[in-house]
Amino acid sequence: MIRVEDLHFAWPDGRRIFAGLDGAFPGASVTAIVGPNGSGKTTLLRLIAGLETPQRGRIVIAGQGWIGAVMQSADRHVLCSTVEDEVAVTPRMLGLPDPRAVARQALAQLGLGALAARHPLDLDAGARRLVGLASAIAHRPPVLLLDEVQRGLDRLYRARLQAAIGAEAARGAAVLLVSHDADFIRRTAGRVIDLAAQGGTPLARAPGRP
Repeated sequence: MIRVEDLHFAWPDGRRIFAGLDGAFPGASVTAIVGPNGSGKTTLLRLIAGLETPQRGRIVIAGQGWIGAVMQSADRHVLCSTVEDEVAVTPRMLGLPDPRAVARQALAQLGLGALAARHPLDLDAGARRLVGLASAIAHRPPVLLLDEVQRGLDRLYRARLQAAIGAEAARGAAVLLVSHDADFIRRTAGRVIDLAAQGGTPLARAPGRP
């Protein structure tokens, strides 16, 4: 469960993004965050991930463990020379037993087991995106944040992505995804929160629907 309470956030140039945002994102569910460009979709994920700090309000996350996140362009930044080692980074940092085995399990879940010994940058863009997802889910996080992860994926990769998202929700994770793709949202998310704009200022409260 993620709870956002009276969240206020503005950029240093004074551009206000949230002014009293409230919302709840339950575990074992997939919530799509939608809205026009500039409405705060990516900013909300960054605030939940701790990459930005609100001016006021708080974000409460129930559950233990690190958040998993795949942000835009994350597949262009790699730390290791093999796919297996890349996916094992977080399990190793968390001190999980046999991080390489944990990585191989996550890769197998996404149909990427045969790529374990490859360099991440030698893969096509779709495979790199799924390697990023494997890195985000390997440690079984209570919260999974996904920012336009479906963009540029072919039918096969998209099907693997959707199956993995469903599996993460089924094990109890709160999955939040940002997307402009209505078909992807319809196939993947059980709930939608719209960060609509009013007079150029993002709506203060984000209403959800089943």
